[in-house]
Amino acid sequence: MGEPYEAIVEVAEEEGRDLIVMGVRGKRLAYKLFIGSTTARVIGFSSVDVLAVPEKAPIRWERFLVATDGSDYSRKAVAKAIDLAHSSGGTLKVVSVLEISPHIYAVAPEIIEEKIKLPKSYVEEVKEQAAARGILAEGFVQEAEAADEVIIELAREKNMDMIVMGSHGRTGLSKLLMGSVAERVISLAPCPVLVVKS
Repeated sequence: MGEPYEAIVEVAEEEGRDLIVMGVRGKRLAYKLFIGSTTARVIGFSSVDVLAVPEKAPIRWERFLVATDGSDYSRKAVAKAIDLAHSSGGTLKVVSVLEISPHIYAVAPEIIEEKIKLPKSYVEEVKEQAAARGILAEGFVQEAEAADEVIIELAREKNMDMIVMGSHGRTGLSKLLMGSVAERVISLAPCPVLVVKS
């Protein structure tokens, strides 16, 4: 009885589960339908990792794509992605996107040259961490208006089995993942997305 997301989160915590697996509605439905869905609420309130699986997408543990922006949340996702690639004998790709307006290209292209150094350093750091565990990671750095589009397209192009992303812990409904890169990736990804919470 009650709200499904509350029951799911409560049972996962009471039972000491490591992972909640949830479905994501078909891509033909509007992205806005993801907002307020049970899956979105579970991601917002859960203290454990959530695997969001699109309709008809297989769950495989071989080719991982991890997105990083250098934040503590993405560092946790990186650690999880490296662990998964190591334990499964899988491969790892890492992407960092410099979100930048096309207006900046026209007005001050030299700013991009300076700002792109940071995403490059994030990717290099992940590649070094992966190498220390015996994993050869391939890195991608790109400038774009929207990071989610780059992540989704890369996952599609490289036929990734899973995207691994960080989340801001328990966000609740008011700050769910609203308008965030993670939210857009989850709702439109061609493969399952592991949202790392713990």
